[in-house]
Amino acid sequence: MARQTDNLNNKRKADSSAPKPFKRAPIVGIDIPAEEPAPSPASSEVEVKKEQKPKVVEEAAAPEEEVQDAVKPKKEKVSKAQVKTPVKKAPAVKQDMTSKQKKNMVVKFVFGIVVLIIFVIFAYISISVAPHTSDVPDTYETAENLHRGVEREKDVVETPVPTEVVEAVVVEETVATPEAVEETPEVVRPEVLKAQELGLPEPPEIDTSSWEYLLVNSTHAIGEDFRPETFAALSITMDDTDIEENTDGVSSDRCLVDYRIGEALRDFTLACKEAGNPVYLSSGYRSYADQNYLYQRKVSQGYSEDVAKTIVAYPGTSEHQTGLCCDITDYYRETKDSSLEQTDTYKWLVANCADYGFVVRYPEDKSGSADSVTGIIFEPWHFRYVGVEAAKYMTENNLCLEEFLALYE
Repeated sequence: MARQTDNLNNKRKADSSAPKPFKRAPIVGIDIPAEEPAPSPASSEVEVKKEQKPKVVEEAAAPEEEVQDAVKPKKEKVSKAQVKTPVKKAPAVKQDMTSKQKKNMVVKFVFGIVVLIIFVIFAYISISVAPHTSDVPDTYETAENLHRGVEREKDVVETPVPTEVVEAVVVEETVATPEAVEETPEVVRPEVLKAQELGLPEPPEIDTSSWEYLLVNSTHAIGEDFRPETFAALSITMDDTDIEENTDGVSSDRCLVDYRIGEALRDFTLACKEAGNPVYLSSGYRSYADQNYLYQRKVSQGYSEDVAKTIVAYPGTSEHQTGLCCDITDYYRETKDSSLEQTDTYKWLVANCADYGFVVRYPEDKSGSADSVTGIIFEPWHFRYVGVEAAKYMTENNLCLEEFLALYE
């Protein structure tokens, strides 16, 4: 028994000291068995003896076989894992490719929608811009015929058009064409031409038939019954600024004028007084009877009728009957003469009257005799309302009312 054990140990030593056979590395997925060494004479003897071993020796060799068997399954597990690894990765790659395809499909779908929207917008614009059937003429030419200068022929039966319709169409087209419309020359107002002939600037554009341009003189009488509809009663010395309305044309302590000039006259004389100059409204509206009384008195004083008319206007030819004028002095004067020209009141009035629409009705160089322009003597107290625009033009150009209105005749 001891000898057999020694032999077994010697065998193990021989096996461990003997060179081990060369084994190639296993290829993934393929199990290549290792080459067994060629049997040696010693090992054959051991195998012969091995067959004669008792069961105890076989039992002792069992652990070595179990170790080898334990090693083999581990190698098989590693080999299987290495083989299974690429099999598991294949589905993952397939899944990634599917998600990318989905993304590409979404992008293509969105791009298609955008292209469709652009196409719809382009089609809408093309339809809107394209001429309608009613706008397309019945006869047209192709590009080839236009190039060759040949008109395309159409089998169209022409219906005769009435002459009246043709003329109407021609007239309408002529009016619609800007080239056919003749430019009308600018019409120059007659008063402008007359002013140019006299070397005067362009006069204002006014309606001379308006009430403030009413002309009354020896050749333009207004009649016995003329009178303003409503009167403005003003303080004679401008002690108060109230404008009282009067309809009967009679007042013992206030000056009456046409109601339409009441405010302008009040402002005019009040400004003169506030400038430090006394004012006195000696005479405004006069009835036909009052004017006749003054005229007859002048004649009774020894003046001839022709001379009397230059001092006191003949009844029916006096501006006082219109209520559009007023005699303004510094104080009450029994007799008014040219010496009033030297007063401060007159100097202020003549310098500022146009700003309030008044003019000196009978200026010195336009008056003085029956043959003068006005036919009345120089009256530095008589102021007439004509409106601001006309008053400034007359004053700046040294015109009396007769000369100013003559431009518009």
